[in-house]
Amino acid sequence: MKPLSNKHIKDYILGRCTARQMEEIAAWASLSQENERTLFRLKDQYLSHKFANTFSGQHRVEEAEAALFRTIRESEKRSRRGRIVRLMRYAAMLVAVLLLGGVSLYALWEGPEMVHVRTAAHAVKRLTLPDGTQVWLNGASELTYPAEFSSDERSVNLCGEALFEVTKNPRRPFIVKSDAVQIRVLGTKFNMNTRSTDHTEEVSLIEGQVEVKELGTENKLRLIPNQKVRVDKIHHHMEIESVYAPLDALWHDGLIPFDNIDLKGIAAILEKAYRVHICIEGPAPARTYSGVVKYRKSIQAVLRDLSYTIPFETRVQTDGTIMLCPL
Repeated sequence: MKPLSNKHIKDYILGRCTARQMEEIAAWASLSQENERTLFRLKDQYLSHKFANTFSGQHRVEEAEAALFRTIRESEKRSRRGRIVRLMRYAAMLVAVLLLGGVSLYALWEGPEMVHVRTAAHAVKRLTLPDGTQVWLNGASELTYPAEFSSDERSVNLCGEALFEVTKNPRRPFIVKSDAVQIRVLGTKFNMNTRSTDHTEEVSLIEGQVEVKELGTENKLRLIPNQKVRVDKIHHHMEIESVYAPLDALWHDGLIPFDNIDLKGIAAILEKAYRVHICIEGPAPARTYSGVVKYRKSIQAVLRDLSYTIPFETRVQTDGTIMLCPL
């Protein structure tokens, strides 16, 4: 079979492999026990120190990452068909030397136990992380995290979509990484989608505050509630827009929440959720409402449910506009 490319190595280390790449890597690993040991040793060392590094600070991990990728880039320049096994052995040794000051990694520490959770298509799974953080993992998604968080930070990796409700701990920031984005929080609630399109990732903030950084660039910004950032991985551009953030997390429970919102505000939220045009006939009542409504396929069914609490009638104009008539 064809030898693995250097891009395959980098994608495997960072967990970016496509299904086809994983098949090729698995086939290569099955050729010999040495191939299999090399792959798993490199992956385990990298992830272990990335998530919970007992012997060195975060800056040492970043040094190891930079040196590892620099080595691979130099190898690419020298030869497109270099000895893959030799490169991987050197990379694994380099990580161990940088992180442990030249002391054998396996002689001192085998690293933390890593938990890998995957969901089937159209399935939603709720998880409780070691610190009490609640995560809802959307279908065809994967979350990787240590069985025990380190003393200085709580770091997880996401591929796919998830809703996070993070337990507050100012001394240990919570960090979510994908292949292009890093989110840093102390305690908050947000939705993250790493596959919005082929080349963008999205973060929608429901509560609290988060810092979003595009990996490999200086692009960084902070979100406040009801803001969404789109990260373009090709053009390295970050764009913020105002949204009703709970709508981006509808998939996890099918509920649309209202918190002290008047009828005009509720109409605006339903417009975004159902992509319809809603107008209020006459002066809108000043009263505000709090509660939840079940997301349904029909906007008419939702309005009927709401009318039991909020006194209004509806009629649909010839152009499709929905008129709300307060009683």
